[in-house]
Amino acid sequence: MNESFDLDRWLRRHELDQPRQLEEALREVPTDQRPLALLSWLHVGDLQGERIHIPLR
Repeated sequence: MNESFDLDRWLRRHELDQPRQLEEALREVPTDQRPLALLSWLHVGDLQGERIHIPLR
């Protein structure tokens, strides 16, 4: 990825995603920034009691 990743823009675009959509949305995030992206999403998002599997690497 040549351009730098904009976490704030990603979060605005995905903050209302359903939990299953989050799994796919995190694939857009560079591997080293996925933990921060996930924590940021959890701050504003809602897992609605669902369990999801997020590979952080």
